Amino acid sequence: TTGVKGSYVMGDHSVSLMAFNPAEDSVSNGVNSGNFNNTRYGVGLAYSGSFMEKALTVKASMHNVAFMAANDAKASYTAVGAMYSMDVVKFGFDYLMNAQTKEVAGTAKDPSTTSMIATVSYTGMEGMTPSLKVFQTADKNGATTEVKNDVTGISGSVEFTPVKEEAFRYHVAYNTISSKLDSANAK
Repeated sequence: TTGVKGSYVMGDHSVSLMAFNPAEDSVSNGVNSGNFNNTRYGVGLAYSGSFMEKALTVKASMHNVAFMAANDAKASYTAVGAMYSMDVVKFGFDYLMNAQTKEVAGTAKDPSTTSMIATVSYTGMEGMTPSLKVFQTADKNGATTEVKNDVTGISGSVEFTPVKEEAFRYHVAYNTISSKLDSANAK
């Protein structure tokens, strides 16, 4: 992969524009060949900033990639996230969306995946950080009739930091996930 990136920074805000040429595996008769060609191109825009004396941080990005030149397929990747920090409590929210167009010739719908994640963490205990995360993902595949699979989950975790100055951490977590699958062969 080759590319170029330009950034503009003003205080706590930065905007970046990028262009890149990711390598793609050549496919022959539906089998990956292991020969990588730079036949795609991509562009991206990213923003990062903080507000309210850095209590609120926001990050957003959008990338578009054109690939498989034979059928002019494209993919877009969008991410928006925010974190609000109050003394010892942090609230976070992330929205992620990946979509493709013209992935498979003759399909009625374009595949996409959308996820939303909400997190709350308590950082007021020495050496321990409990957190709770709730997430929801909707996956639509590119079948002739739209097939939608929904996954919802809750995750509770505690991070233990035995020595504050070191990056070593222990994690204990409990996760529960429920799925609503429209297709019999969904994974």
